[in-house]
Amino acid sequence: MDRLILSGLEFFARHGVYPAEQEKGGRFRVDVEALADLGPAGETDDLAQTVDYSQLYAAVERVMTQTRAKLLERVAEDIARAVLAEFPMIRRVIVAVYKVDPPFAGHIERLGVKIDRARDATS
Repeated sequence: MDRLILSGLEFFARHGVYPAEQEKGGRFRVDVEALADLGPAGETDDLAQTVDYSQLYAAVERVMTQTRAKLLERVAEDIARAVLAEFPMIRRVIVAVYKVDPPFAGHIERLGVKIDRARDATS
């Protein structure tokens, strides 16, 4: 399988367990790898034969900025579901969601989760 990669997407969002995170919000970074057959697009140089990066970005942005979740696991799951639902040619998606400069006593540059989800073989 070939991969479409969107790396280092940055968003201000209101995800987190603590009330201050939900109220004040914070910075997040997202990486997405979408696995699909990119051969036809490579042969034809036709956007209709692949996934439009701007539409993929918009799907991630919508989840990040228009929803709220306590856990990064939930955010990543919601992104994976949206990608698989909106882009039929994508067979598998790997999503990493990082909280940048999280509110801890010590310094942590970022923390995050990475999930790997595949389309149901029957779909």
